[in-house]
Amino acid sequence: MHGLSGFTDEQVGASFRKAFNDEKEKHPNYGKAVGMDATQWWANVIRSTFSAVLPSSATVSEALIGSLFHRFSSDEGYQLYDDVVPFFRRLQNWRDSMGAPPPKELAHLQVHVGVVSNSDLRVPAILRSLGVQVAGRRYGSVVAIDPEGTCDIDSVTMSYDVGVEKPHKMIFGAARSLSGFAAKTDCLCLHVGDDIKDDYGGAHEAGWQSFLLDRDGKHDGRIPEANRLRDLGALMQKLTDAE
Repeated sequence: MHGLSGFTDEQVGASFRKAFNDEKEKHPNYGKAVGMDATQWWANVIRSTFSAVLPSSATVSEALIGSLFHRFSSDEGYQLYDDVVPFFRRLQNWRDSMGAPPPKELAHLQVHVGVVSNSDLRVPAILRSLGVQVAGRRYGSVVAIDPEGTCDIDSVTMSYDVGVEKPHKMIFGAARSLSGFAAKTDCLCLHVGDDIKDDYGGAHEAGWQSFLLDRDGKHDGRIPEANRLRDLGALMQKLTDAE
């Protein structure tokens, strides 16, 4: 990699986790409060990661930083789970079956799909590069709004935009404000995520119905079984059962 050697993948992995956590503590939420952008924040992480495993005489080049940042800003650095695309296709078919707007007897099933992420601003572009259709609705941004239900994801709420990270209630409130249902008292807000504190706990404390996506069964017995999902197919079943 860019002429660097003398370390193992395991060493780089351990060094990365430490560098990430150190930078997160020093500059929370990707440096939002001090005006850092994603490029600066991740450059710090990359330098710290490799500086810890390289000889003191070696340098971490800007070319390496740029290459890695590019890789992890697109589908080059990520892979969707096998159930993601089928889930969105089934969800879209379900939404289409209701009509737009849905008939009166199904009005209570009007659906808005959003992403709520502790992240910098790369998320929409990364998802699009992976083949997920993402609308332009984003917290704090005035853009042309795609008609509801024409994309897999109707809105994206990123912690960098909001200024706080999950599990803070404010980010869940920001996500709800994008849905168009903020003033309604009879709507159901449902959140699915794989972190027991930030996702499951944060959404629950915000008053949302919360599900933990526990693909590997790491959290057996820690939360009610009815709120634990092993895959997105199980979530789709819960949604259709709500009819």
